[in-house]
Amino acid sequence: MNGKYQGTISILDQEIPKSYRLIAEGKGSLGFARGSALVTLSDLSDTTSLLVDGEMEIGGTVARIGQRIIGTLSKTMMDRFFECLTQSILNDSMAN
Repeated sequence: MNGKYQGTISILDQEIPKSYRLIAEGKGSLGFARGSALVTLSDLSDTTSLLVDGEMEIGGTVARIGQRIIGTLSKTMMDRFFECLTQSILNDSMAN
């Protein structure tokens, strides 16, 4: 199942460096998606904890056909995000 989506992501309620809210909306040939996530950062002395709590609503063909894989796909995307974030931090620390 392939589809293209056009959408927007907004950052709201910023409490730098503690938290922010992401709002995402998109639609395309296979349906729509909209959701929000609260991202909270906590200082744990020598590390930082990052907590993401979100909700997503999808509709259209993608929801009817892909409902069984959506949870797995979202977990995979979050795992990839954190892998890229970790790699970026490691690369930055080696450059300095």
